[in-house]
Amino acid sequence: MSCNIDKNRFSIAKMPDEYLPDLSELNEDMRMIAEEFGVRAALRLCEMFAGTDLRLQGHVKWVRAWRNAAICKDFDENKISMRALARKYGLGQRWIVTILNRVPDQDDRALPPGLF
Repeated sequence: MSCNIDKNRFSIAKMPDEYLPDLSELNEDMRMIAEEFGVRAALRLCEMFAGTDLRLQGHVKWVRAWRNAAICKDFDENKISMRALARKYGLGQRWIVTILNRVPDQDDRALPPGLF
């Protein structure tokens, strides 16, 4: 006799709160996710990707683009000096010059032509 569970009826999204585990019941990785996003979201992630090796790409590319846009805006609109920008963003002045000389949407790994 097999136990067929209606996956739509018994999904994490519909689980009553009293059946959700405490953080102490989760393994270390799941606990980290649950502490940041909530237990239900952590379990939903497991439900969606159960048995799958999940590869999460780094966020640095998007954060760097956001930071670089803020640097350009500070320089263009707020007239902040390169030295002040370097201090504000924790970068060297050469990086500030590199960022300011880039063409929009240029690959972050490439240096702009004719910089030095």
